[in-house]
Amino acid sequence: FGLYTLRGSRKAAEERLLALFLRKMKRRGYVKSRPQGLEEFVTLVREDGLRERARSFVEQFESHYYRDRKLTKDEARRLRRMLDEL
Repeated sequence: FGLYTLRGSRKAAEERLLALFLRKMKRRGYVKSRPQGLEEFVTLVREDGLRERARSFVEQFESHYYRDRKLTKDEARRLRRMLDEL
């Protein structure tokens, strides 16, 4: 039970970061469709600066989420700062 709770909360934190990313992008006029991957979604961003910042976030996020690497507090803070710059 304890391991499930720990793992569940870790994923929940990552999913909150992803949800925040998608909300921020939506406010900028970009809505990810359900079948789109994050990398594909980012390629559709027309503004160069925003596209590069979004791509950087996605690369960092995916390096943890899809490789099942634990997100440390420092890494979570860095991702949050990256989102603040979107």
